[in-house]
Amino acid sequence: MPSTTTTLSLSDWESEEGVARWIAALQVPDNSMRRSGIETALQFFQLRMPTLPAKTALCFLQSIDLTRVVRSVVLSPGQKLAAFRKKGESEVKLFYVRTGPNKQTEGLRPTGKVAVPYSLSTPAAALESHTTGKFDVWSLPAAWRQITVASRANTSGAAQTIGGVQLIIPDAAKSLKETAEK
Repeated sequence: MPSTTTTLSLSDWESEEGVARWIAALQVPDNSMRRSGIETALQFFQLRMPTLPAKTALCFLQSIDLTRVVRSVVLSPGQKLAAFRKKGESEVKLFYVRTGPNKQTEGLRPTGKVAVPYSLSTPAAALESHTTGKFDVWSLPAAWRQITVASRANTSGAAQTIGGVQLIIPDAAKSLKETAEK
């Protein structure tokens, strides 16, 4: 029997049946808000990240709160962003946040990571969404955060900050310049 991800395609946003496959793969209840978020994300991935494997897109969708609006946006030059990276990790990747006063509410889990500040030098397309409580099994938990077992995922880890705004920016290296702000 083929795995679920072999039947998924970034072009599935174009049909009701295609979106239904993603709903099933995500194992979430079907409703118009989730369908809209999946359609927006898949259309963005197909247009801006056409070589993205379906399995990776599925992981990205699991980290998006599909009960809230997901939208494709164009970020303006001069906008301040940040990325949280582990020491020695490539600083230019896909996930970013708008800078704000509280790292815990910005969307990406900063534990054990350093905030790398950026400024946009050119307009940049981004997928804007809110984070879910997806389990982060790759970072060390903060002393105040309890480790929880996620039976659906059959794994354990620390829950991500829920509800923060995250940005997926393809080809970020073309639009971002690191700033001295920390």
